[in-house]
This record gives sequence, structure tokens and C-alpha cells, in this order.
Amino acid sequence: YIVLQGWAFLEERFPKAGKAFVVLRAGNKTFLFDTFPMIRKDVSHKYGFLKRLDFSGFTTLIHPSALSQQTSYQIGLVVRNGPNESFVETHKILKL
Repeated sequence: YIVLQGWAFLEERFPKAGKAFVVLRAGNKTFLFDTFPMIRKDVSHKYGFLKRLDFSGFTTLIHPSALSQQTSYQIGLVVRNGPNESFVETHKILKL
């Protein structure tokens, strides 16, 4: 399995952890993966002016067969917090 971990939250107006999804893109193919929450007290500590971020962490397990034959994927995140949703494409690349 491929294991991806990180943290994310919607800063503007909604300063608490939401549900994160990992997005992998290669060419015209996009893959969306659910995540499991992780406790990240370090995020709460660093962004102490924003409350309730202990659960901003996430992890996901991806079986390689769930992906296409590409060897390089741009990593992005979708964060949902109630009716609000945000997408960000990171500078990180997953290389298989």
C-alpha cells in the first residue's frame, strides 16, 4: 500500500478541522481517496490562534491497483467543513 499522511483545515471563517480527501492527478486522470482522521496536536500548537485543530491530521492507504499506469501524480487535497469545500493542489509529487 501507499501511505499518505498530512494535515489540512479551512482557515477563513471556519477554523476547525474538516473532512479531508486526497486527490491524485496524472494527465487527464484524477483519483479521489477518502482519509482517516489523525490527531495532530502539533498543528494546534503551531496555529494556536485557531482552535480545535487537534483532528486536522489525516492518513490514507492507497492500493497501487487503484491507480492508472502513470508513475507520477500531483497531490492535492479537498477539505470539506459542513457545506464549505476547498481544493488545493500542493507542490508535492507522488512518484511510484
